[in-house]
Amino acid sequence: MIAEKMLLRAPRLILPCVIVAAIEYLFYELNFMQWLLYLPSITWSEWAFISNYDNFGHYLNAMLELMYLIPNAAPQVVSHYCVGVLWSIPVQLQFSFVTLLAVVMIRDIKTGWKRFCFYAWCIVAHWYSLSWGSCFWAGLMLADAQVTYKLSARIQARPALCWVFCIGLWILAFASAAMTLLEDRLDITTMSSERNIHPDIYTGQKLGDTIRGGYPLYFEPRLNTLTFSIAMQLLVETSTWFQAFLSMKIWQPIFPHAFTIYLIHGFIWWTLGAYMVVLIGSSGIPYWATLLSTAIVCYFTLALTVLALSFMTETITAACCRNIARWAMEPVVPKQPTLEPFPRNLFLDRTAESAAAAEAKDEETAVVGRDSMARRPTIIPGANIDPLARRPTIVEGAILNDAEKIALGTTTMPSPNPQEHQFERRGTHVVADFVIEEEDEDDELDPMDPKASATSSYRNSSTAGGSSSSGSSRQAP
Repeated sequence: MIAEKMLLRAPRLILPCVIVAAIEYLFYELNFMQWLLYLPSITWSEWAFISNYDNFGHYLNAMLELMYLIPNAAPQVVSHYCVGVLWSIPVQLQFSFVTLLAVVMIRDIKTGWKRFCFYAWCIVAHWYSLSWGSCFWAGLMLADAQVTYKLSARIQARPALCWVFCIGLWILAFASAAMTLLEDRLDITTMSSERNIHPDIYTGQKLGDTIRGGYPLYFEPRLNTLTFSIAMQLLVETSTWFQAFLSMKIWQPIFPHAFTIYLIHGFIWWTLGAYMVVLIGSSGIPYWATLLSTAIVCYFTLALTVLALSFMTETITAACCRNIARWAMEPVVPKQPTLEPFPRNLFLDRTAESAAAAEAKDEETAVVGRDSMARRPTIIPGANIDPLARRPTIVEGAILNDAEKIALGTTTMPSPNPQEHQFERRGTHVVADFVIEEEDEDDELDPMDPKASATSSYRNSSTAGGSSSSGSSRQAP
């Protein structure tokens, strides 16, 4: 199970990104992002920025980087992708491997307090080293607490404790979100102070003592991110009110398309949204009306887009994952020759086939013994022949080529002694050393014709006489 998840995690996560990035690359070439250049002159934000790939090779390099980039770092694709949200893909991919391997490791820690002490040590170590692994280890710890000790069920069994616990979690979640607002709006250095105590990866000193200290980068983990994720996870598992809110039917159609919304929402906002803001804003309409109309149109377009795009990406990704799993788990198919089921010498032994074909052309004679040449042996009446065999019976001793042997098989019969049964069937005459047989015309005579009967009787008598004369002539030197 774990090995299968590790095998399919990368294609399951990367293939939808590759498809949507290719779509954005195509529309950028079609100049769909031109209105984004005029957006900062109307809105207060200067964040909207995107650049095109230099060529298709840069696009492929950016896609491959998503699979191999080690956090914390920003992949190259963030400059060529609307809103730049793909920086989180390497984080999800790399630390999903960490989580799956961690499950294998903690399975051998049987004692509960030892296991949770190990969780705490891993969370603190990852947080101090500015690693996203702290969030993944915290999620694994909460899953262990729910499965092994039924934490939420025990808290819900005590209503007063459940109220206090849920209120404390809500306060923690809001306080974690407020840390960003305090520094962004009120210049209270909450996140900068927390980041400055972490070690610098290049010098080992505190980041506050280096030029790289200060406000955290957007792809770096922060303490408020860790506390917010823990608080929300516990609320989802403990608060029945929160569970009822997330189980509302209005949210059910959104859940299957969550990943597609994550991938495509920036593209719609920075193409159609930018066009509407520039077009409506330049007409003198109030700014709030411009944003409201843009939001309505963009959300409606997003809903229609994800229905089609989710089907396409999920179909392609599921098919690729099935094939990858099949290639990895099925045994290797034995190698078959290219000409299978035909023999290898079908084209290689052309010389031998030519010689066999030339030998097969001589359909009139066959050598019997050493010193005599006769017509190809024929079927002798009265011989013991298999009535079921349709192939002709060949006199034993005839020299046949390979093609004839294959075609005729083993349907041969013993050869009669030529001295004792010499030419019993038909009249013959000898010319030198060659025995020439007369044509048999019995088949051409009509048995119902009286003339045919007389002719047949005359032939039988002449054949007997010819046989004796032939025997005497063979005795001549």
